[in-house]
Amino acid sequence: MESGTILKIVAIGMLHWMLAPLALDNLARRPRVLGGHKVPWTVCILFLTCFGSLFYLVLHPQPQTAAQTESEYRWP
Repeated sequence: MESGTILKIVAIGMLHWMLAPLALDNLARRPRVLGGHKVPWTVCILFLTCFGSLFYLVLHPQPQTAAQTESEYRWP
């Protein structure tokens, strides 16, 4: 294998393990998801490398209100 190919594989793996916890946390907190079932989304996120996480995050954007944004960035 060429070193460029190995670097691409490592980069995709790192991207997956950075996005997967974010997507799984978001999935766990949501009361409803597209399709109505969370198990298929969990399998998709975990086993479709970074594409499952990206697919979930694109289809389920986090709605933000002005109050949420303001409270998230307020100093304690």
